[in-house]
Amino acid sequence: MPLLAGMILLTFLFLALIAQGRHSLRQMRLDLAADTIALSVSRAQAQTLNGLALQQMGLNLLITKGSWKGTSVGVIKEEQLPVLAKWQQVLHQKAQGFRSFPIGVGYRLAKLQGLSTVLFRPVGSPIYLEPQGIHLLVALNHPPYVLYKYWDQIYYARTWRPDRRQAQPPHTTVWTVFQNGQSSRAAARVWLDVNSQDPLGNGGFPRIRESALGGLGFQTFYPKFNARLLPKRSY
Repeated sequence: MPLLAGMILLTFLFLALIAQGRHSLRQMRLDLAADTIALSVSRAQAQTLNGLALQQMGLNLLITKGSWKGTSVGVIKEEQLPVLAKWQQVLHQKAQGFRSFPIGVGYRLAKLQGLSTVLFRPVGSPIYLEPQGIHLLVALNHPPYVLYKYWDQIYYARTWRPDRRQAQPPHTTVWTVFQNGQSSRAAARVWLDVNSQDPLGNGGFPRIRESALGGLGFQTFYPKFNARLLPKRSY
């Protein structure tokens, strides 16, 4: 009788060990899925910011820009105005894509991995950029030869760390995934691959109120936004 009881006990322990192993394996897979989604979403955000920064840098081909007491001023030829309008449209489309493209990547990955529910924050995925206007002098080929025009929302300035020229972006994404009663959470952030002491670096985008030197042209130096996972204890 004691032998039978011992065998039954060992059987239950063996089954419990198998159940625990399956639970641990599912948790490991869920942790990996959460890490993959968070990092992929953050990389998609970085890709969007890189594209936006490069598109904005192209404005230097159209406008000769400067800064006067924190106000953006510039000169443009009349024949370049239609090109500027199209350039502005593409710029806004890239900025609007920041709120949809990365989130779409996250949901697509969750679906491919068979996850039943996913939650993410911050809701709305703030881009931390504000559109800025510029005071233009339009050079004409006919009298009066010069025309004043204010062009609104023509480029983007960053809202993070206005006190520093070299600044890391604040974009962070946290994803929680669920499957079969288990859950896992992971976070990642956008990272700028530049030396913080580099005098040319400007955080990928200019500040809202730049110095005369910082406001010379549309400066998007080093648009090398990347992404990295955050340690579990940090969130």
